[in-house]
This record gives sequence, structure tokens and C-alpha cells, in this order.
Amino acid sequence: MTDIIKRTNGTKVAFGDVVRLCKERSKDPEADGFERYIGLEHLEPSDLKVRSWGDLSDGVTFTNVFRPGQVLFGKRRAYQRKVAVADFNGVCSGDIYVLESKSEQLLPELLPFICQSEPFYDYVIRMSQGGLSPRVNWKALEKYEFALPPLEDQRRIANVLQAVVKTLNCTQQISTAAATAYLAALKDFFYCATGSEPADGTTSIARGSKWKWRRVDEMFSLQLGKMSSKKAREGKEHAKYIKNNNVLWGEFSLDDLPMMSFNKREREKFSLEPGDLLVCEGGEIGRAAIWPEGHEDIYYQKALHRLRPKTAETSTKFFMHYLRACSANGILNRIATGGTILHLPQERLAELRLPFPSFSEQGKLIEILEALQQALEKSRRRSDHLNSLKNQLFIEGMTP
Repeated sequence: MTDIIKRTNGTKVAFGDVVRLCKERSKDPEADGFERYIGLEHLEPSDLKVRSWGDLSDGVTFTNVFRPGQVLFGKRRAYQRKVAVADFNGVCSGDIYVLESKSEQLLPELLPFICQSEPFYDYVIRMSQGGLSPRVNWKALEKYEFALPPLEDQRRIANVLQAVVKTLNCTQQISTAAATAYLAALKDFFYCATGSEPADGTTSIARGSKWKWRRVDEMFSLQLGKMSSKKAREGKEHAKYIKNNNVLWGEFSLDDLPMMSFNKREREKFSLEPGDLLVCEGGEIGRAAIWPEGHEDIYYQKALHRLRPKTAETSTKFFMHYLRACSANGILNRIATGGTILHLPQERLAELRLPFPSFSEQGKLIEILEALQQALEKSRRRSDHLNSLKNQLFIEGMTP
């Protein structure tokens, strides 16, 4: 990276020596001409742009004033990394610090990148106090020390970082467009599932094909996992198992899996094979992913359904996308049980009737849906790379 940003000789400074905590207040924001407010919920993690806000006419009690160019830093739950640069006048939550450069030593354009840097957050998180809702106070924040390069070098660093941010914003727009396109495709492909089943059990689709209504258990064998219990966790013959929160849409999170005992019969009953579809029974009901190859001696608990195809012409890939459509359009909520906390019992999922196209048409729809998902994943990986690059460039430029 040294050919992009060269290391500089910085002067050690305290944050409070070069940054001012702005304390401008408005007793009556609307009367003072303000129209918008910003709460912590309006700031997106790791995004320096303010993309949403509230209307003061809705009624809030915020009085902290911010101006264009000032930096908004979320002091509550700082680990969420909420920092943004204001581009309009408004008022904000008391959980947001309004900061600005107060010294000619610090280029204003560099301040948001300092507030977004890894060393800064390491310090902030360490100095935050409180249990469920930790906060960092200004007295601790102003003592943060870092090496500040000469102004000419600061300007060069800021220009490079701003260029990376512009590229990152474009990439995030592509991600948003890809996600929107995928959800629109789900709505288009599976709109027929929201209607009533015709008397002959066949629905004609605008694309000219006919979809046959079938029960889920006609195509899949269903099996709930093993109930977790203190006895099972303390027993012998331990093995790893996955829980509800290990299943994401289309993928698994398999770090630090818990363990409990599974005897020989249970290992056969609750085994996982590549191609099995695991579906959440609780939490976000219907969230599903296909079990991949390369993982042995891992089982699953009762909060998950295992769906295994009954024939070679039953596609778990197609049904995984179908479940996401059913989740989005409310079909799964209609068959779920429970009040505040919904559950998707095995018998309800087994009895669910949906229209299905031929196996060959399922393959064509899968190609389209997976192409959209690959575009989304590619743009997300690009965003992750750009964020990493931004952090690395900052550290290289600011480290003597």
C-alpha cells in the first residue's frame, strides 16, 4: 500500500486537543427553522453518509443541533460503529456526539475517518461503561491519543479515502439493486401461491406453463431434530449440533457449535446429508439453507426441520427460494402457531399445499434466482474488500 499512501511523520495529539464537542442547542427546533432529526436508528454501521432521518413534525424532544460538515458519532453502543457526516441542518439524539475540527492542525475532511478507524474504536469500546447499553463519555474520548500527520499529508490521505468511499457507495447501491431484483423475482415467480387452489389442482401461469398444487410432504420427508436438554448436554457420546441461529438464508454459520450426546440410534435419525434442506421452526420461521458437503458428525436440534427429497426430481434449491417467497408474502405466518413468538409445526409445514412447476422449469427459475444472488454476493464481497482497504490505507497513512 505504500505506493498509494506513504507513511508520514505524525505529531502525537490528544483527540480533545484537535476536536471540539459541539454543544449548540435549540429550545424550540421547529420555531428555529429545523425540519429534520436524526436518532441512532438513522445511522448505518460503517456508512459515513446520512441516508435516513425523521420529520420533526412527528414530535421528538431532541435539542442537540448539528450543521453540515459536522461529524455525528454514536456514543451509545459504540461497537455498532455508527459515524456519519451531516449534510443538512437538524437536531439529533443525546446519544450522538456532534464533533468538528477545532484546530488548524486537523483537516476537517479527515475527522470522520479518524472516528471510523480501528484504533479509535478499540479505544472507544474499551472505555465504554454500562451493561446492556454501554456509553463512552467525552472526558474519556478527548484523551484518546494518535499520531497526526502534517496538513499536506492529511489532505492526501483524505483524498484517497474519499475516493474509496465513493467507490464503496456505488458498490452498495449495486448491492441494494441486486437485493431488490431478487425479491422482485420471488414475487413474480411465486405470486400464484397467494391465491386459492383451483378445483382441478392446477394453476395456469402467465408464462404459459401450468403449476400443479402439491403438499410439501408429497415431495419431502420431514424430521425435526433432537430436543436439547440438560441431560443431553451432560450425557456421553457428544457430538456437535446446529441450532436455529446457525441457519441463515441460503447459508450456515458453523463457528463454535454446541455439543450434546447422540447415541447410535439418534445419530441415524438426526443425521445430515449433503442436499438436506434445514428449515427454522421458530425465530424467523421458514429461514432455510441446504446442507453442504464436507461436514461429518454434525447433527441438529428440534428447532429445525430437516427436509430430504423423496425423488431425484425434487429440488431442495427450488423449495429454499420458494420458502423465502412464502416468508415474504405472509404464507408461513398464516400457517404458524403461537402469539408473539411464532412457530412452524411439522404437521403444518407437511400439510402446506403450494403450486409447483415441472422439474425442468424449476431448474430454469433456479438459474435466474441464483444469478441474482451471485450478483448480490459479489457486490457484498466487494464492499467488504473496500471497507478493509479503507481501514488499511488509513492505518498506513497515519502510522509514523
